[in-house]
Amino acid sequence: MAQSQSSTPRWVETSRELVSKIREKAGSLREAGQEEIRMGLEQVTVANNLEREADYIERIVYQDHSEGVWNDEVVTASGILLAGTLQNLDSQADFLANSADASVRAQKEKHEFFLRAVSSTDSSAGSAVYMGAAVESRIHVIQPEYRPLYVDSPPERLTSREQQFKELAEMLEEYDAKFRNMLEGSEAALKLDSPDHLSQAAHSMRDLFQQLLERLAPNEAVIVQPWFESTAGAPGGVSRRSRLRYLLYGAGESIDECIIEQLDITAHAAKESLDLCIARAHDHDPNLTDEEVRLAIDQARFSLTKVLDLHSTYRGDQ
Repeated sequence: MAQSQSSTPRWVETSRELVSKIREKAGSLREAGQEEIRMGLEQVTVANNLEREADYIERIVYQDHSEGVWNDEVVTASGILLAGTLQNLDSQADFLANSADASVRAQKEKHEFFLRAVSSTDSSAGSAVYMGAAVESRIHVIQPEYRPLYVDSPPERLTSREQQFKELAEMLEEYDAKFRNMLEGSEAALKLDSPDHLSQAAHSMRDLFQQLLERLAPNEAVIVQPWFESTAGAPGGVSRRSRLRYLLYGAGESIDECIIEQLDITAHAAKESLDLCIARAHDHDPNLTDEEVRLAIDQARFSLTKVLDLHSTYRGDQ
C-alpha cells in the first residue's frame, strides 16, 4: 500500500521529482537527435536529386553522335546555354559541398563534446541503477512478499554481470596481476559459505579500488601538479577528486570539471555502498544478504571500469 504524502520520506519525494525531470530531458535529447536525423536526410535528399539530374545530363553529353549532329545550329545554341548553366551549377554545388563539410566539422566537434558528456552521465545513470536495486533488495528483506522490479524486468546493466567482470579483469591485466587477483578473490569470497565471506568480498573490492587509484595517481605525482591544492582530512592531503583529475588530465589545465565531479560522485557512492555492507557484516547483521553485497560489489566494479576507461581514453598514449 502506498504511503501517504505526509509520511513519504524527503529522499523519495526528491527522487520522484528528479526522475520526472530526467525523463523530460531524455525526451528533449531524443527530439534533438531526431532533428539532426531530419536535417541529415534533407541533405541526402538534395544530394540524391542533384546526382539524378547530373546523371541525366551525363547520359546526353556522352552519346556517340556524329559531328554533324553535335554541330547542328539548334543543338549548338542549346548546348552552349547548357554548358554555361552547368558552370553556374558547378559553382553552386561547390558552395553546397563546402558548406556541408564545414557543418560536418562543426557538428563533429559538438558531437565529440557530447560523447564526452555522455561518459559522466552514464556513470551517474549506472550508479543510480545499482543503488535503486540496493533499495529494492533491502525492501525485499523487510517485506518478503515484495517482488523487486529488477527481478521481473532487470535493467541491462544488471544482467551483464559476467561481461562486466570479464571487461574489468582484462583492464586490470594491464597494470599488475595482484589487482586481477583481488577482483577474482572478491568474487570467490562472495560465493563462499563462511561466516565472514560477505565482509571479505566487500573488503577485497574496496581495497582493489583504493589501491589501484593510488597506483595510477600516487601522492608524489599528484602533489607536484600546478593545479594541486591540499585537501584537509585526505590521506597526504590528496583527495580522490585530485587523483581522478590527474588520472584523466595529468598536468593539463584545460579540463572538464563535470566529468571529474561525476566520476568522483560515482566512486564515492560505490565506496559508501561497500562500507555500509562491511559495517553491517562486522556487526553480524543477520538480515544482510548476499544479494545486497553483490550489488554493492557490482556497483564498485562498474565505477572502477568507468574510471579506467576514461583514463585510457584521455591518457592512453602517455
